[in-house]
Amino acid sequence: MHERKRPNPFVRMLEFLGHLHTIHAITQAEFIRTLLVPTVTALATGGAGLWGGLPLMWVIMATAVAGAAAAVGILNASTYLERKNPEHKLTVTKTLFNFSLVPISPPNRKHRRSAAAQGGAPAVPAFRHFTKLQLGFEVWNRASYPLSLEVMSAETEVEGLKPPRAKYPKDPVIIQPSTTLWIHDDAINVDDEMVCDNLDGQMDIVVKYGLPGKEKYEIRHHGTVEIFVEPFGQFKGLYFHPTTDSDSPG
Repeated sequence: MHERKRPNPFVRMLEFLGHLHTIHAITQAEFIRTLLVPTVTALATGGAGLWGGLPLMWVIMATAVAGAAAAVGILNASTYLERKNPEHKLTVTKTLFNFSLVPISPPNRKHRRSAAAQGGAPAVPAFRHFTKLQLGFEVWNRASYPLSLEVMSAETEVEGLKPPRAKYPKDPVIIQPSTTLWIHDDAINVDDEMVCDNLDGQMDIVVKYGLPGKEKYEIRHHGTVEIFVEPFGQFKGLYFHPTTDSDSPG
């Protein structure tokens, strides 16, 4: 007769851990949490009532109450866990374009009198010039508790111009509930005083957020920007075109 080989203890431990993982996955399934648990609770309550010889009316009532209580309890627990989970609680609301222009001298008394004599307003320069350009975006904390936010990296450019490279990541900042925060790269200095006109830009800013000291969730604002500015310096708006993984080079 052949002696039966004893299983390796390490293999048995792996099999046991695999069974535990399977049981955990089953108990966490949506079907188990939302339907099976209340059903089993109601059936167990009804069975106990019948086994104990209670009147049918009381058994039916207790069964309904037990099932409803289990369902409401699971719903409340799920809502509480979702409310306390910081993921998706920080929302990007809009893309930002900040800029400054070369100052113009206000009209003096002679100019005002001349314009008044001609029945008009003092002349305004037809063309204004940029001195600084800056790209960023705004986020809104829709959680009911403060979130910590940390800018991990930022790469922006407008018409091929880039800002001086800053040191990243930045120190974490706290954003209070139901408030907004502006996140942006450093400003681009325009030394040759660029004439105001429509501009094209790119941005790639990565932010980590979460509870203070646990910033593990990520927002990446990555794409191209079309900026519309009148020659006399009025900002009309912008379009942000997000870049997906399939659009990225390589």
